[in-house]
Amino acid sequence: MHAVGKLVCLVLAMWTVGVGELAGQTVVVQDETGRAMPVVMVQWSCLESEAVDVFTAGAGGFQWPDVFCQRAEVVFSAVGFETDTLELRRPSGASMTLEVSMRPLVVDLSEAEVGEEGGEPLTFMNALEAGGMYRGVKSAVLSPSSQLVVDGENQTRNVFAALPGANVWESDAAGLQLGIGVRGMSPNRSAHLSMRQNGHPIAADPLGYPEAYYTPPMPFVEEVQWVSGASALQYGSQLGGMLNFKLRRGSWSTAPKLRTLTSATVYAPREGQLRGYFNAFAEVQGGGKRQAWLVGWDQKQGSGWRDNARFQSATVTVGLRQRTNEQPRGVWLFEERFMAMRRTEQQPGGVTDAQMLSDPRRSDRDRNWFEVDWNIGSMDVTWLPQRRDIDVQGSVHGLLASRKSLGFLGTPNRVDPGVERDLIWGDFSSLGWDVRMTKRVVQEDSDRFSALVLGTQGYLGENRMRQGPGLPGADATFGFNPQGPLRPESDFTFPNAQRAAFAQGIVALSDHLSITPGLRVEGISTFAEGTYREVIYDGAGNVIEDSVFQSTNEKRRTVLLPGVGVSWKRPTGEWYGNAVRNFRAVNFSDIQINNLGVVVDPDIGDERGANFDLGYRTANESWTLDVSAFLLLYQARIGLLATTIPDPILVEKPVLLRTNLSDAQTSGLEFAGRGSWSFTENSRTTIVGSFSAMHSRYAKGSLPVIEGNEVELVPKAIVRLSVAHTSGLWSWQCLMQHVANQFTEATNSTYTATALHGLIPRHQVLDLGAQRRWSDSGWSLGLKVNNALNTQYFTRRALAYPGPGILPADGINVRLTLRYSA
Repeated sequence: MHAVGKLVCLVLAMWTVGVGELAGQTVVVQDETGRAMPVVMVQWSCLESEAVDVFTAGAGGFQWPDVFCQRAEVVFSAVGFETDTLELRRPSGASMTLEVSMRPLVVDLSEAEVGEEGGEPLTFMNALEAGGMYRGVKSAVLSPSSQLVVDGENQTRNVFAALPGANVWESDAAGLQLGIGVRGMSPNRSAHLSMRQNGHPIAADPLGYPEAYYTPPMPFVEEVQWVSGASALQYGSQLGGMLNFKLRRGSWSTAPKLRTLTSATVYAPREGQLRGYFNAFAEVQGGGKRQAWLVGWDQKQGSGWRDNARFQSATVTVGLRQRTNEQPRGVWLFEERFMAMRRTEQQPGGVTDAQMLSDPRRSDRDRNWFEVDWNIGSMDVTWLPQRRDIDVQGSVHGLLASRKSLGFLGTPNRVDPGVERDLIWGDFSSLGWDVRMTKRVVQEDSDRFSALVLGTQGYLGENRMRQGPGLPGADATFGFNPQGPLRPESDFTFPNAQRAAFAQGIVALSDHLSITPGLRVEGISTFAEGTYREVIYDGAGNVIEDSVFQSTNEKRRTVLLPGVGVSWKRPTGEWYGNAVRNFRAVNFSDIQINNLGVVVDPDIGDERGANFDLGYRTANESWTLDVSAFLLLYQARIGLLATTIPDPILVEKPVLLRTNLSDAQTSGLEFAGRGSWSFTENSRTTIVGSFSAMHSRYAKGSLPVIEGNEVELVPKAIVRLSVAHTSGLWSWQCLMQHVANQFTEATNSTYTATALHGLIPRHQVLDLGAQRRWSDSGWSLGLKVNNALNTQYFTRRALAYPGPGILPADGINVRLTLRYSA
């Protein structure tokens, strides 16, 4: 990275030296005489979210568990005292102590005013939260609004600055499509993660086509939750774990409030013309004592950094919440959410290595288009019985979506002949459910509790994938051409079904030590039925064979996934570890879709593996730290192999073979941290960062050509650092990223003439931001400079759309954002 950029961030970091800690916000429970209670069982439930925590408080009281939550329902119980249920507000001062007596209705906190405060940019999942169990599990909770100084962020590399090992593809403008992988797994459409929104799947088909073409706009998102591969016991069998976007919701007892964001992004001039895009966001929310609502809208439109990169995207969301009064049978909570997104974008295609060096903004494809329609609906029900040691959650979710890609799929060193384009059209529909019960057992006269979570989940999907000649022309007209020339085509349906049951428990062995055993059983049925056409040409372009085949493929299997975790809590932090089996079903849709130069092994099978974590984490008001080591084992890992296959014309045809390559393993060290220091009452510096060092190899006994090679898409190091400083109404931020070299296929080739595979070189990127607030009016104005040193780099080599070839990342660009919040 340029020396000037490093110096700017180093100076900001040095400002943080030598400043003391902030005191915590504490709640102390007393008896009727005013003496602190030595042992009190506390069940804390946030009224603004579904966050739930159960713990034991001693004579010193307890710190407010979640800095994001301002109002909570808290149940206090102790031997010899009546159980009390109170609605509490978070203490307003950093050093304020709130005293609560163990007598019915002895404190009225309705007048306690809480000023608007930002949350923490990095925290962890609670031991029990919204029906999930996370004791002894590696996790991270990111708060984009707290971490980023300038509102309306579209650069995903900055959003995930605190997530170690996050390999992010940066190949489109405006953050339209998230491609992220962790621990050396492919970022392609985030397909190796269980992608979720408010806990519900958002991928096209979690079984047969787990690619997520939809990502919620960041202004909609309250926090991003990641749980490692150990989450397979609760969320399904993805090796990369679970990534959940928790959306903003309407607040109880709040008058209608408006929040808007308007931004304009401008790129460096291209042939004397400025390019850029516009982003508008608006949200209105409010609520009463028993109901709350939210309506949001996001619009992006303009052009990207490269030629032929126009786009428009619109997203709308509606969220409703209801809760009942306290009844003899307890409290009921309901939540409904609907999200709709439509996006059309022109895809500039890929470039070769030589073109990347000479002119990365060039595009030789002006007829390639992509369109996505994504509709997601969900309903959640939570029952909190009056006894409060049990809660039950149930949900249903549905998806109706489509994706269409249209264009010329030739390699970037070929000229588009301007004839009929290739069209791939996918339609997806699914319905799923999730029901789980949590039972807590408090051991009297002891600083410990145990818990058991039982759950069942189901999924039914009906999908159709078609490929064939599209209409000629250059505009975004999506339709098949029945009069088109002979070429390979296919039409398949994919009905899939999954039913699962799981159990996971917290077994307290002492006040500090607990284990979390678990077991998941899945019954999976995948089915593919349809036709495909094969056309073979001679060297002169004449058709020598034209055949249509009928194909049916069905797989049924039962998968058993055991796991266990351990947690050892100390006064200064927590040591944790876990081990769990994982499973990933082969994608039938990938087998049937023809990609450029990619041939799928007809005997390809499922992937299996295991995740292991061992780490230490701690947090307080001033800093957060998580340091861990991991081991990820693959069995029959699916990947790409550069090889040849028999061909009637060429005898041996060079291809990329998608197959079960061999067993492999990836190990690494991960670090994530946050430090905050206050100089004065209105001056504060926050450093957030992550580091990951990874080592990967294909195991002995694999194919001789790849034995001992590095696993593809595994950078040896990923480093991200954010330094933010706030002084009065002004804020500044410096964000840095370093990603090491990575290969794109198993032979570890570094160069090919077509640029479909080869080396992705290391790169460093620097972003700078500043924002000015007007606190009395609710307005703020921010300026962000992305890729401030105008580094030329790329993070992806595409095999098909939106390429094929190298997809350059954006050069320097400037974003101006105006924000209003009532």
